[in-house]
Amino acid sequence: MDSTNTSQPLGQGALPATDTSQSEASLHEQISMIERATQAAHAAIDRFAGRAEATIRRVRGMANQASTRLHDGRRAYVEWEDRCVEDGRERIRARPLTAVAVGVVAGLLIGRMTRR
Repeated sequence: MDSTNTSQPLGQGALPATDTSQSEASLHEQISMIERATQAAHAAIDRFAGRAEATIRRVRGMANQASTRLHDGRRAYVEWEDRCVEDGRERIRARPLTAVAVGVVAGLLIGRMTRR
C-alpha cells in the first residue's frame, strides 16, 4: 500500500481553526442583519397599519356623513312632495271648475302638439 494519501475525511479537522471562527462570526453577522431587517419590516408594517387605520376611520366618518345627508335630503324631498300634492288638492277643492278647464286646455294643447 502507498502511504502518500494523507487526506482527512470531511468534518474531521478539514477546516483550520481560524476559518471556523470566521464562519461563526459571519453567521452571527448574518443573523444580526436578519434581525435588524425584521425589526425594520415590523416598524414599517406598524406605521402602515397606523396610517391605514386613520384613513379607514376618516373614510368611515365621511361615508356616515354622506349617508346622513342623503337620508335628510330624501326626507326633505318626500316632505316637499307631500306639500305639493296637498297644495294641489286644496286648489282643486277650492276651484273645481277651473281645475277641469285647465285640464281640458292642457289636453287640447298636448293633442295638437303631438298631431304634427
